[in-house]
Amino acid sequence: MDSISLDWETAHADPREAARLLGRVEKDIEDHLAQVRGMRERLEELAARAPQSPPAGPARAGAGARDTPRPGPAPGATVPRPRTAVPPADAAGGPAQGRAPWRVRVLEVVRAGGPREWTLRELSERSGQPNQRSLRVTVEEMVDKGELAKRTLPPRFVRYRLPAHAPEGVAVD
Repeated sequence: MDSISLDWETAHADPREAARLLGRVEKDIEDHLAQVRGMRERLEELAARAPQSPPAGPARAGAGARDTPRPGPAPGATVPRPRTAVPPADAAGGPAQGRAPWRVRVLEVVRAGGPREWTLRELSERSGQPNQRSLRVTVEEMVDKGELAKRTLPPRFVRYRLPAHAPEGVAVD
C-alpha cells in the first residue's frame, strides 16, 4: 500500500461508498501490518537463537569455511539481488523480455532493426526502459565502447545505429 487517493468531490457526492472504500483500504493495511508483524516476530526468534558472536574457529575438526554460519546483513542494510542470466531473444526475433541489462536490450532492438537509425525515445519504447536519462547514459557508454554509432543532426537531433551500418558519405560523431 503506497498511497491512499480520495477524490473529495466524489466522496461528498456518495459518502457511504467513500467510507466503504476507505474501510477496504484500512483492512488491506491491517492485513499488511499483520504480515509485517509476523515476519518481524520470526526474525526476532531467529536472532534470539543465533549466536551473538561468530565462533573463533571451525566447530569440529576438518570443518571448513562453508560449514561456519555467516551473520546476516546489518539492520537497515539493503541486500543486493542476485544477478540473473541474460535471456536470449524470443522466437520472433524481438528483444527478450525479463531482467536483461539495458545494454543488452538496446543491442537486441538495434540489431533487429537492421540498418535503420534510432532515436533515444524509440530505443526507450522498444527496450522497455521508461527512464530516458538513464538510458542515455547507457547508450552513450555503448557509443564510447564502439558498440553503437552516433550521428548528430541540426539542431540537436541524435540518432543511434550499429557501427557496421554507417551511411555512405555521412559524418559520424
